[in-house]
Amino acid sequence: MIETEQELLDLLAAIADTRDVEIDCDAFLDRVAPLAEQLRQEVALSDAFYAEAHHLRICSGCREEFDALLAVLRGE
Repeated sequence: MIETEQELLDLLAAIADTRDVEIDCDAFLDRVAPLAEQLRQEVALSDAFYAEAHHLRICSGCREEFDALLAVLRGE
């Protein structure tokens, strides 16, 4: 249930950012290791990671998991 104006704005922004090709959290987590390794090496992302990069922008839960994995890989 939406309780604040900010939650409504966040939901509308997520809807506006919807793409024709998207992945869900399970698919993202299945593909997260190669993405994290590429970013750890500071290599520019290839187009192959478009769906994963988009998922990171719209899913805060996966973003937290990804940030934690990246921190471990970087030794932080």
